[in-house]
Amino acid sequence: MPNRCAATNLSPIIRLLPEAPPQDRTDPVPAMRRELSLLRIELERLRALENEARKTNELLVGYIDHLIDSRDEWRRGAERLSALCTRQSACAVLDTN
Repeated sequence: MPNRCAATNLSPIIRLLPEAPPQDRTDPVPAMRRELSLLRIELERLRALENEARKTNELLVGYIDHLIDSRDEWRRGAERLSALCTRQSACAVLDTN
């Protein structure tokens, strides 16, 4: 059925606009208007999804940056403790001589 619009191919749950009345089937303008309405709705939905994905991405990037900063801070602390332990060991060796 090549003359059917995309809105009629959707399941009843997804179909937002009613099917064209019989008198409109000969005039393509109402069908095109319905198609445009469906496309606008889909575009708004996709834009909302894109916006949500962008927010989620920004949140995850911020969290990863925080983890990297925390890791680097712990690494510097471990290096300071290692250096302190090395000095303490060297001092203990000198004191025994």
